[in-house]
Amino acid sequence: MSDLAHRSRWRTKTVRAVTTVLLVAVAVALTTSCSKDHVPRPAARDIEGLSVTVVQQRIDEGTRRIGIRVGTGPGMSVHVRGVQLESPAFEPVPTTDKDTEFAPRQSIDLTTTYGDPRCGEDPGEGLAAIVIVQDRDGERTVEVPVTGSGIGLVRRLHASECASQALRRAAPVSYAGRFSRDAVAGAQVLVGALELSRPATGGSRVVVVVDSLTGSVLFDFAAFRQPAPGPVARLEPSRDRLRLPVLIGSNGRCDQHARSQSTQTFLFSAYVRVGGSAQHREILVPPPALQRRALALLDDVC
Repeated sequence: MSDLAHRSRWRTKTVRAVTTVLLVAVAVALTTSCSKDHVPRPAARDIEGLSVTVVQQRIDEGTRRIGIRVGTGPGMSVHVRGVQLESPAFEPVPTTDKDTEFAPRQSIDLTTTYGDPRCGEDPGEGLAAIVIVQDRDGERTVEVPVTGSGIGLVRRLHASECASQALRRAAPVSYAGRFSRDAVAGAQVLVGALELSRPATGGSRVVVVVDSLTGSVLFDFAAFRQPAPGPVARLEPSRDRLRLPVLIGSNGRCDQHARSQSTQTFLFSAYVRVGGSAQHREILVPPPALQRRALALLDDVC
């Protein structure tokens, strides 16, 4: 055999050997990676005595804050390092770090947030509360399927988020211009306007109807000089913009208890229909400067 042929056969064997080694290495790496990615999280029953549910406090209404309520059983102590709400119907958000010690028979709501809605998905499918706990056995990530009232709560939040998204595509509602103090029917109020305005792209061009407005435990929030019963505003598909005159005033609750205990002082609401959809409550929190003027008005009239 010629020296050239011998070298050629040696190179071929070497390439085959190296290729085999590489393929084996890749296979091992993939197997290891996949096994890590698919290690199931322990269920709540694997940590005896741990209970988890999903809640939302009144003070968090109108926000994306939600509570993971964690409870411990008798003789059980854990340290919670993080919580998360997991659902294919919302964009994922990072785990919310915590540093909370639980004594036996203790229940604490740990606040986290959820992401933008994916409006074509069912929020009840694959919905889980994620809790990172540390106890005498080490740190573990517990995935607890959400059931019962927790699913109902998350479905309501998802529906509200998607309705708000549809309103923003059609004609978002905002406070317009400066509110001025005036006397209406013998009472001091702030008079201004809301504006429904199509997006710069034109939006979805569907009709938007504002059926009614409501205030809070301390404030009236109503259409100003409403001419007749029925919806307070209607933006037709052919129109780009509509202003709705409104007023803000005291509803007569001037007692110290009401003023000091109010947690939703500025959770004003517009009840809106977009196109042929069902009525939706759109929360309209006034900007900080308007909130300060409203509180000053309350001080004066009370």
